[in-house]
Amino acid sequence: MRLEEYTVGGVDLRLRVGTRAPVSLAAARPQSGEWIDLGGEQPLVEIIDLAHGRARNNTRFTHSGLGQRLRIVGDPVLSDGEQGQTLTVTQRADDVGLTVRTMLSGSEGIGAVEVRSELENRGDRELLITAASSAAFGFGSGPGGDPGQVRSIEGYSEQLGENRWLRRPVRRSSGVVDFHSSENEGQPGRGAIRAVGRSTWSTSSKLPVGGLVDESTGACVMWQVESNTGWHWEIADDTDGSTMLSVVLLGPTDLENCALITLSPGEVSRTKDAGIAFGSSGFDDAMRELTAHRRWLRRSTLPHWDRESLIYNDYMNTLNGDPSTERLLPLIDAAASIGAEIFCIDCGWYDDTFTDWWATVGEWRPSTARFPGGIDEVLARIRERGMAAGLWLEPEAVGVRSATAKTLPEDHFMRRGGVRICEHERYFLDFRNPAVRSRMSEVFDGLIEDHGVRYFKLDYNTTPGVGYEADGLSLGQALRESGEGYLAFVDGLRRRHPDVTFECCSSGAMRADPETLRHFDLQSTSDQQDFKAYPTIAVGAPMSMVPEQAGNWAYIQPWMTDEQMLFTLVTGASGRMYLSGFVDRFDDRQLEVARRAVDAYKGTRAGLADSWPRWPLGFPEWDDATVVFSRVCSECEYVYIWRRADDGDATIEIPLAMARREVSTVIGGEGWHFELDGSTLTVRSPSAETPTAVEVRIC
Repeated sequence: MRLEEYTVGGVDLRLRVGTRAPVSLAAARPQSGEWIDLGGEQPLVEIIDLAHGRARNNTRFTHSGLGQRLRIVGDPVLSDGEQGQTLTVTQRADDVGLTVRTMLSGSEGIGAVEVRSELENRGDRELLITAASSAAFGFGSGPGGDPGQVRSIEGYSEQLGENRWLRRPVRRSSGVVDFHSSENEGQPGRGAIRAVGRSTWSTSSKLPVGGLVDESTGACVMWQVESNTGWHWEIADDTDGSTMLSVVLLGPTDLENCALITLSPGEVSRTKDAGIAFGSSGFDDAMRELTAHRRWLRRSTLPHWDRESLIYNDYMNTLNGDPSTERLLPLIDAAASIGAEIFCIDCGWYDDTFTDWWATVGEWRPSTARFPGGIDEVLARIRERGMAAGLWLEPEAVGVRSATAKTLPEDHFMRRGGVRICEHERYFLDFRNPAVRSRMSEVFDGLIEDHGVRYFKLDYNTTPGVGYEADGLSLGQALRESGEGYLAFVDGLRRRHPDVTFECCSSGAMRADPETLRHFDLQSTSDQQDFKAYPTIAVGAPMSMVPEQAGNWAYIQPWMTDEQMLFTLVTGASGRMYLSGFVDRFDDRQLEVARRAVDAYKGTRAGLADSWPRWPLGFPEWDDATVVFSRVCSECEYVYIWRRADDGDATIEIPLAMARREVSTVIGGEGWHFELDGSTLTVRSPSAETPTAVEVRIC
């Protein structure tokens, strides 16, 4: 075996190459840092099929039968493209007729790579693939390192409690344990730390972003699996006392997602993409590289990735899906007066019943009962007040009481056993079907061209389960193809209407996976309606998305005190501020409080797309009394502090990313005191008898 070095974008890679084993990653170095030990024992590619299974009997995705058979063909090829560089490694399992081309791509100056593989069946028999990795690699404690100091980064999510993050020892009872293999006849490891995404709510439980950091050396690897249906990542080791871990990243698998791939002779199948970022100076270093990598991916997908317009939406804690001309007109005037630039009419605009819009979605024609003068009267008022007009849609769902449910052909719907899949009074459209995509394109084109809509909030509030039957595909493979068809539909809209902004929502952030996020301008980070609970969600969101994409609600209300209003406005300002609330009922003083905060946010938002996130005091627990977050820009660092309860300590010392000289408040600040000593900010907060928050700029 030999080591070969290549530079891909902003990363130096060492490959372990030979004729007796599969290719593996031995080490990686972001060009601004040091080498990170990746072992070289874990193959770069893991593939499991029904005819060969695993080389060791377990339910992990290491030691795969086909993966062990792969051998390199020729030399790796480095090529330049419009978006960056790509290193292509070709391997083959000759006895099976399988050729695998693995592409590692990157952009200059960014310490991360994008990895995917193409599987080509060059044999004369079908291959039944149950799992194919996007990427696999090792992680070692390295010279002078302590395996006991290796920490995993893991994320948890659910509706109303999104993006909760933990940093904890890998060696733990719920993680990778010392299983005493030496006392058990050398048995290999079979357990792992696992995160699994199922169905189309891809981020409704565990999260597809993860990482490993060695606290003793600073080496850190962060990753993201890019799939809007099933996905899987795992951290494992092989032997008792090993200092080397294995990491495998996968899209949908047969074991977890019923996604069996039938690869006929001559056919090619592509794995889902995965991003891997490297930092040799700790977790902050790796997250800076991962954030830059995400921006690189977005810029290759979105024509206008840097839009920053401020949105007001009538739903959250306001109309709650019950709009009408009478209710909307005063909200539109007030939203414009405090500085909103887009006004989005949320769910219910198509419902004539005034009672239950949930089961009537699908036809997407404006209600005449809610809008006696037509919805164009309301949309015109939005434009007259200097804002772009927006609408909410849920394009993948059809309510069971919608006229559309009765008129669309059966092949438009996801079905199993000849029955339409139904959840919570909703049917699911099959976006594999070109007719489905065409019909929904006509709906959007009409709203854009006939009604002048320039903003869409695309929601997704139900999920169909493991998959559906279509054209002889496995259940999970059909679901995967429908998910890919949906994103192709969105891309088509964007090409035809480059001046329209698209928001992703799914009961908050139940489908905020990296694959989906590449196609949308912003993501609603939660449906959480308690302004005191939201900060934990807001500060966790940049682990999953770039800060300028994190749509954090600021739902200001006339019954709030000034301090409570500023609390929720600071939450909004920590990402992409997203306004709501009964602003039409504000008195002059409240309007002025809102205007000042919105103006302050607008004065700083240009730096959102140039910033990277930090958690100076670590990830917060869900109900911590104090939450701290920062964004680092090229010139300044913005620090956000929320005091939700009095924990007995009004003084906080916050380590900064670098030494600074000046501190000033942006939003809030009354009663707060700040002292800056080089790279440490000491904060004394006022009494937390009521929730209080502040945003400060340190330059």
